[in-house]
Amino acid sequence: MLDHDGTIITHTTVINEYLEDAFPDAQPADAPLRPRDPVGAARMRYWNKFIDEHVMNYVSMHGWHRMVGVIARNIESGDFEKLLETIPLPDQRKKWATARSGFSEADLVNATAKIEYALDKIEKQLGETKWLAGGTYTLADINFYAHCGAMVERMFPEMEVAKRAPRLCEWRDRVAARPAVAEALKSEDRTAPGLRVWSGEVR
Repeated sequence: MLDHDGTIITHTTVINEYLEDAFPDAQPADAPLRPRDPVGAARMRYWNKFIDEHVMNYVSMHGWHRMVGVIARNIESGDFEKLLETIPLPDQRKKWATARSGFSEADLVNATAKIEYALDKIEKQLGETKWLAGGTYTLADINFYAHCGAMVERMFPEMEVAKRAPRLCEWRDRVAARPAVAEALKSEDRTAPGLRVWSGEVR
């Protein structure tokens, strides 16, 4: 969520484009994060849509299963029902309830297959272009890195991402080396004690 002078903007992809509109002079003219030509903008939005609707749906399922499930199962039954009552969105209430009871094995297997498909698709694209939407770094790269970054490698070591998608790993390292990203990565890890990291280990 973004609060800009009292105006509330939600959803990461929408926030990113809003920032481009609200601060047009923040990016150099020769390398805007949202391409100014129609084709470049369309490619960026295509990848953002793919990331939001395909990649994150399935990565999120595993995340809810592994992390939110830990939280949900540690809440006493009566308190959990009270928690659900405070969540205004039906879809979010359902996610919390499902995380507590556990996602089905069939759903998790299907989600893993979808993630493998996404990895292969992105690896192929990065064999054709330096960045997801073409020759320049765009909001699509920010969106995918912010949501996934090294997450897939850590969540699914059995996929052997370094072997399966070397271009994706090279892309990840290039994104991480960008000054703004490197600065953001210095932020303190505020993960609550006892939550599981993506590998499933408790810390």
